[in-house]
Amino acid sequence: MKKIISALLAASMLTVFTVILPSCSANALDAPGGVMLNPDTLTLSWSEVDEARGYGVLVTDAASGETVREDSMLRTSYSLEGLDEGDYTIMIRALGDGEEFGDSAWASYDFHREYENGCLYELINNNTEYEIIGYGSSGSEVELGGLYRGKPVTSVGDTAFRGSLAESVAITDTVTRIGERAFYNNTHLVSVSIPDSVAYIGPSAFQNCVALSDINLPSGLTEISDDMFNYCRALGQIDLPDGLTRIGQSAFANCSSLAEVSIPSTVTEIDEYAFMGTALEEITLGGDLQTIGDNVFNGVQTLSSADLSGATELQSIGEGAFEDCTALQLLTFPQAADMSEIGINAFSGCTSLASVTLPEGLKSLDNYVFYGCENLADVTIPESVTSVGANVLYGTSIYQTAADSGETYVFADNWLVGLVGENAASLTAVSEDSFGGREVVGIADLVFANLAGLEGIVLPLSVRYIGYAAFAYSGITRFVVNIGASLHDIGNYAFYMCENLSHINLMDSGLVSIGNYAFYGCTLVSNNENNPEMLVPGTVEHIGMMAFYDTGVYESASAEDMGVVYAGNWVVGYQNYEYGFMYAAYQAQGDPVSAANIVASYSLPSTISLRDETQGIADGAFYGHYGLSALNNVSDVSHIGHSAFYWCDSLGSISLGRNVTSIEDYTFYQCGSLRTISFDNVTSIGRSAFYGCTGLTGIDLSGGLFGGVESLGDFAFYGCSALADIDLGDDITQIGRYCFFDCALTELTIPDSVTALGDHAFAECTELGSLQIGAGLTEIPDFAFVNCSSLVNIDIPANIDTVGSYAYYGCSAASSLNLADGVSQIGDYAFARLINISRIAIPASVVSVGDYAFRGCAGLQMVILPSSVEYVGDHAFFGCTAATIYSDASSIAPYWSSTWNSSYRPVIWDSVLSEDGSYVVSVVVSGTAENVNSFNPEAAPVRIGYEFVGWAEEEGATEAVYEAGQLGRVPAGTTLYAVWQPL
Repeated sequence: MKKIISALLAASMLTVFTVILPSCSANALDAPGGVMLNPDTLTLSWSEVDEARGYGVLVTDAASGETVREDSMLRTSYSLEGLDEGDYTIMIRALGDGEEFGDSAWASYDFHREYENGCLYELINNNTEYEIIGYGSSGSEVELGGLYRGKPVTSVGDTAFRGSLAESVAITDTVTRIGERAFYNNTHLVSVSIPDSVAYIGPSAFQNCVALSDINLPSGLTEISDDMFNYCRALGQIDLPDGLTRIGQSAFANCSSLAEVSIPSTVTEIDEYAFMGTALEEITLGGDLQTIGDNVFNGVQTLSSADLSGATELQSIGEGAFEDCTALQLLTFPQAADMSEIGINAFSGCTSLASVTLPEGLKSLDNYVFYGCENLADVTIPESVTSVGANVLYGTSIYQTAADSGETYVFADNWLVGLVGENAASLTAVSEDSFGGREVVGIADLVFANLAGLEGIVLPLSVRYIGYAAFAYSGITRFVVNIGASLHDIGNYAFYMCENLSHINLMDSGLVSIGNYAFYGCTLVSNNENNPEMLVPGTVEHIGMMAFYDTGVYESASAEDMGVVYAGNWVVGYQNYEYGFMYAAYQAQGDPVSAANIVASYSLPSTISLRDETQGIADGAFYGHYGLSALNNVSDVSHIGHSAFYWCDSLGSISLGRNVTSIEDYTFYQCGSLRTISFDNVTSIGRSAFYGCTGLTGIDLSGGLFGGVESLGDFAFYGCSALADIDLGDDITQIGRYCFFDCALTELTIPDSVTALGDHAFAECTELGSLQIGAGLTEIPDFAFVNCSSLVNIDIPANIDTVGSYAYYGCSAASSLNLADGVSQIGDYAFARLINISRIAIPASVVSVGDYAFRGCAGLQMVILPSSVEYVGDHAFFGCTAATIYSDASSIAPYWSSTWNSSYRPVIWDSVLSEDGSYVVSVVVSGTAENVNSFNPEAAPVRIGYEFVGWAEEEGATEAVYEAGQLGRVPAGTTLYAVWQPL
């Protein structure tokens, strides 16, 4: 783009007068003086002339002398905005009343109007740069960027060219940002040239540019934003830059001509629908890829090869990611990736796919992954897979081959994935010989579900995994696993509502986990009192929620067990369980009246002693047990499931034995009467484990001889409003989000071992008066200590790089704030409403101060703000009504917000700071003091351990010449030295 303003215009602040035609009146007015041009607005202004009744303006073409404009007005300004490119002479005169005062002589101003492209602009970044905000009258070929009225154009704003008629756009290297929907629905746009200076392109920037066929992406771009090229139907090829890390949701969706793309090895995330509906023929994914989102390549009918082998960091492929890629023939996975899941329908409808080898490390295949891949004849499933969903291979050649051969069972590698043929519906028994000697390791979800005629199951020794609802609603009567079996998991709902099932023998099976609702509704199932391990083997480590609900084990609960229900040697529930669920539901809904009615109507025992041989407590076993106040004989229990004591709000204390190594999610959720809990070998505490335990006053996480707790989950002690004493120990490394929200902690030492702290971790701890932060943290997260209103001193050590948004907001009792050299980022509102701090010395390491960072620090008297700070956000010191800001910068920096000092506090520029940047050494009174006057004098600087005596004119002086607040009286150019006296 041509330069917008010439050298002549750049110097246009100079006043140019030439008296052209004197007035004939004896009392002619003075000619207007002080003529100058505002280069940002192209507004010419001049000084007001006494007695003038108005002003006349004459604009002539400098070359021809032809009059271009002739106007009169009352104001002392005139816009030159509408003039065409060219050179002009502007003449202004004051108009008299024609009687007492005559018109003045003309004052002349020469003006060169640069070419402008017709776009609309707006000043940004403290009026130092321009952003294009609209296409205005720009034509079909547009150049964006360069200089506009003497300042760089750095941004194409949000929706700036939305729906314009531009066909070709060339962007110059002053531009660093292209905003959201910048060219949205620009249906005429064919080509765009983007320089490497552009670091950000917003969501939907080129969405629905249906004619766009030629575009390049800058080398420094790290993200293809959501919908950036959605419906760019003419886009046939695009080069993605090295260094790209993310391809956003629907980024290239519906680019029906896009046939080729190479995804750089640096990409870690491809979001939902990213390439849906394109014409891709081949896709290569590499390097650090971690996630392929839902429906990424959905409907890419020409995609013939998908090579994922380079994506060694690939973790998951989302739902429908490659659905209906009908031309896909070759699919190659990385064999070194830590991929955990392939989502629902991920490759369904890929009718050309013939063979797949899934990667080692894969954990689960969700439902319908290869559904309808009619030519798929071979799938290799690695040993790492523990779960295969329903109908994963339905409609494939594997099914068809089994049907054509008269088989009943459909296998994919060593997994039983379905049934087929005439015998499937009438299947009556499954035995060790049923699979023809095949080493089957797993039964997929729903394989035998709803087979009313199926009666007996004797699993082969090789079977490790029984999938979701694999035998649900079947007619099975017997389920036997022989000695030496390798059975590991029985999935959720595996035998749900098998009402004929009466005989179970799982002894010596090696079983580890029984899922949620696994035997729910199996009314004939009961314990073998002589050998309880037939039902639940001693190897079991987990039993899910309501796994044995509505079975015979509930009916056989004895009175001496106080209503506790055992399955084998596990507690799985209690009699009248349904009332406990209702009670907990009413409490959660905030309906204490209905909850109280439950308690009044159905009595539950208060003190329970577990059997000596009790091995574990299942998920939700005592869920909502409103009567339980004491549980004895727990010390030998090895496993306690999640939500085990959910809303047992009468439980007063519990002691866990050394066999318990973790407290699972929601275990003691809303146990409001829980006062004490002890354990000595727990290494992890899960999400919301003690949420709402309002009676808990203290807890020891140090672990004694067996090692302490290493991780605390999100919300672990949320709302424990009486929790005042906690020993975090020396082993803890992670403290989750909202972990101690609204606790009564009075003092806290975060040990050096902690490396991760969640947001809001200690928020609303209003009694917290003392805080020490260990050397392991590098960040104080958002809201970490918000409204800790008793905190006296805030000390941020050198190991902290970032103080998050609202981190210490509302810590109103704090009288000191010390930031060590090392902190680089201060977030929005980070220290807002610290009303009692008097000084803050921002260290030279700080690069950025966020919006409202110190808002409302009404007691703040002195701020040291070094020139090394690159960014100061909006209203950073708003409401700091007593503060004076001392800075070694000569003036506001380019990237400081224009409203950074919106309370107009005094700023003393060109201050000389101490070597450590903690106090003021001297100032130069040279007109650089800002907002200083008799009504708003500067406050005295502050130095820890010293009293400010005043200002001296000689370095090293011990007596002051000027007091604080007198800088406005000092002659310009005077250097003043702060005089400090030790306290």
